[in-house]
Amino acid sequence: MLKQKRIYMIPVFSFILLILLFALVLILPISTKYGISFFNSLFIATSSITGTGLTTINIANNFTVFGKIVLMVSIQVGSLGFMMLYSFILFAKNKKINLSNTLILSNEINLNNLSKVKEKTYKIVKYTFFIEFFGALLLSIFFVPEYGVKKGLWYGLFHSISAFCNAGFDILGDNSFCRYTDNIFINLIIISLMYLGSIGFFVIENVHSSIKYRNKHLQVYSKIIIVTSILLILVPTLLFKLLSPNITFLQSLFLSVTCRSTGLYTFSLSSLDRVSKLLLTFLMFIGGATSGIRITNFVLMILLPYATIRNEEIIIGYRKIDYQTIKKSITIVISYVFFVFIGFLIMLGADKGFASEDLIFELVSAVSKTGLETFSTADLSYLSKVILIIYMYIGRLGILTLMALLSFKNKKHNNSITYPNADLML
Repeated sequence: MLKQKRIYMIPVFSFILLILLFALVLILPISTKYGISFFNSLFIATSSITGTGLTTINIANNFTVFGKIVLMVSIQVGSLGFMMLYSFILFAKNKKINLSNTLILSNEINLNNLSKVKEKTYKIVKYTFFIEFFGALLLSIFFVPEYGVKKGLWYGLFHSISAFCNAGFDILGDNSFCRYTDNIFINLIIISLMYLGSIGFFVIENVHSSIKYRNKHLQVYSKIIIVTSILLILVPTLLFKLLSPNITFLQSLFLSVTCRSTGLYTFSLSSLDRVSKLLLTFLMFIGGATSGIRITNFVLMILLPYATIRNEEIIIGYRKIDYQTIKKSITIVISYVFFVFIGFLIMLGADKGFASEDLIFELVSAVSKTGLETFSTADLSYLSKVILIIYMYIGRLGILTLMALLSFKNKKHNNSITYPNADLML
């Protein structure tokens, strides 16, 4: 039991240690211009490690270059994960990792085949660095003429990592990418980076392999993610434009992509009406391939009622979805709804001066690792900020991982016992 439990304990405590470590570094005098409290440092460290993007202070104005570099590193480390980086370093030195750590790593990257852990680890890191480098290069084409070579390259690198890791931090000033709201080139680069980060490594690898080897077909998982994510971009783009005629199609497109897991913006969200905010909340709740309730669970929740009414099994791409997968999916969705509801009640009681739609927007933004906000997070009470820290951590860790850690029992369950069926009225 302890060995099985260790698979979940390592990521649980490694993220806590990473958050505390970077919080201590960010609070150093060399990291800030005016000094920040430990609580603010802890909040920002949690936000960066979890890839959320919520912040209680202005990053561009309060952090030094060293502090911003630390923030960028924390975003990268949090995105890849401690075990991923640790294993990559060992593999690079031709050192082996033991079976226990291999199991932990395979669980972290959702890989059942232990023999391919080393190969997948190399590919994940390689794809990540290549995409971020290429994105930084393209962004620098515009940033260098505006800010100079040194600052332009730095801005390109930081925002490429922030966008691809879906962190949502920026160092441009008070209004994120608002100054580039009509710049099609920069918008399309950031949108592409955010989209690639939201669909996940395995989809990128599957698409790349299919193009490279031609005869290799896309997996069902990749088809679900690609098709659904495109629909969840195009439909909201039209809806946002209809609900807010004053914004451009480019702004609407950017918003429909960033609300899925990133948090960068090209116009102030405080100007949106209540319907648009609720739509944004719903899209953040769905998330991407690795955030929110996740696209796959959203698709299953749509198909499940239809299959139940017709007394049929769920078939996607000529593949049957097994009962255990459906049960796991329902557990994830219900758990997220429960956690959001409890957190919303606490925040509603702690900050009665805020509109309810803004509070639930902020909470879902935290647990889905999105980082969008309709008001300044700094204005919230300490209790609400603590709730946000907890929910950002839960969002990065995954609700199932946390529940699995707490659910282990000392007594073994006797599977040989069968029970009669209960007749329930539904």
